[in-house]
Amino acid sequence: MAKRTVRQKRHKESLRQLFQAQVRAYGFQYSLKDFLKQMIVVCAGTVGIGWVFALRWPGILVVTVFTGCMLPWLVKSQFRYVYEQRRFADVVLYMEQMIYSFQKAPKIREALEDARAISSESMKAVIAKAIDHIDQARGEHIYEKAFAYIEAQYLCDRLVSLHRFLIQLEEQGGNYQAYLNILLEDIKNWNARTYMFQADMKKIRRNVLMSIGVTLLSSAIMTRMVPEDYGYTGYGIYQACISLCLMFMVFFYCMICSRLNISWLRSETKMSREQADQLYRDAFACDWRRKWMLALPWIGGFAAAGAAAGLLFGQWILAGIFLAPALMFIWKTAKTRQRALRRLEREVEKEYPDWLRQVALNLQVSTVQRAIFRTFDDAPEVLKPELKRLFHLFREYPTGVQPYNAFLDGMSLPEIQSSFRMLYGFHTTGMEDVESQIGTVMERNMKFSHKAEQLRNDDAAGTAGLLVNVPSLVGMVIIMLSMVLLIMSFSGIMGSSVTDINTTIETEI
Repeated sequence: MAKRTVRQKRHKESLRQLFQAQVRAYGFQYSLKDFLKQMIVVCAGTVGIGWVFALRWPGILVVTVFTGCMLPWLVKSQFRYVYEQRRFADVVLYMEQMIYSFQKAPKIREALEDARAISSESMKAVIAKAIDHIDQARGEHIYEKAFAYIEAQYLCDRLVSLHRFLIQLEEQGGNYQAYLNILLEDIKNWNARTYMFQADMKKIRRNVLMSIGVTLLSSAIMTRMVPEDYGYTGYGIYQACISLCLMFMVFFYCMICSRLNISWLRSETKMSREQADQLYRDAFACDWRRKWMLALPWIGGFAAAGAAAGLLFGQWILAGIFLAPALMFIWKTAKTRQRALRRLEREVEKEYPDWLRQVALNLQVSTVQRAIFRTFDDAPEVLKPELKRLFHLFREYPTGVQPYNAFLDGMSLPEIQSSFRMLYGFHTTGMEDVESQIGTVMERNMKFSHKAEQLRNDDAAGTAGLLVNVPSLVGMVIIMLSMVLLIMSFSGIMGSSVTDINTTIETEI
């Protein structure tokens, strides 16, 4: 018994230390005293809500314990929310300062010193490592390895793209002012779009909280308006359902807060090569005969079971239950190519702007085809199959328009395909007016970037925006339960009254 008690204490202590370590990783200090203060407030609020809903002490205790267990999750979500905002602000400030410094003098080390002077403490520490590496390292790829310290801490495609362009400028020189202005404008637009999306996320969180508050208020009013003579709050089913609904509200709000605390830099959600290859196979090289052969046993089995249940035994409801999976297998198999193609187009729309920006930056020192070749190693996996096909066509038609017309052939992406065909014009006219050409590409790419950011934001938020009305549905369940129990209570009272009247009449007779 003593050993078990010691193990339980050690387990609780390790959980507390793990929670505090996670909070410290976000750059904050959160003591046990702070946690206890919040716990007292939360418990007092839970007890008050339980009293309003006429919960008995067992129900109040269960809801309070559950809410206390959810509190660390909620606290960690709030700290992560602030942490991700700070990281995004750090990266934007750093990138803007690096560009401003390069506009004065194209020297990476001096630009890093300027950026360090205005950065936050966490960013300063990483920049200091990069500067130390530049000062101490010898050999090749000094700048790449120095920037790797920053890129490892802040995963961001735009950051990587900027670093490579700055390295290219310092090593090869050239007329770089126009390109830096284009990059600066792109960063500012990205910053504005992200802050708009953050405002949308705040709005969703606020709407969910308001929905929960209005739902609880209306349900509580319904409960308190009922006269005590018709009271139904003592029923066990009422106590259990209200306790479950309150716990669901707490869990739902914590889930929404956690779901909306996404990384604003978001470079870690990339499609793998295996996923991209599978999408291309399903969209363009699917073995339909094999897919139907795999699906037919399931379709035939469910269809036969449904036919037997309906025709032989007259159980049409059971027949429908069996036929539904058969229809689902038919629909899923028939729509494989369409769903794969739609997802492939969506992924290309998200990744193409970042890739095209890198191509445009390479155009300063390379021909069009060479600029595209140089992006292959770091290109998104979803574009690599098309790039491989494009390189093959470049070898077959080195000066022709065919490779540019065939890019993303088979997908319904006319704006992207049109923007890529612009590169053929640069290929045929040469590099005399490269500055205006790159400006044209980047201006058009900004529109694609806006759409790509919107798609990424929608994927990141998922269905969170659609879940705002869920608390209202739970409130409807509470009100319907209250109405049913009220009718049952009223019927019981009326039945007792009728019995008393009949008893009185029989006694008088």
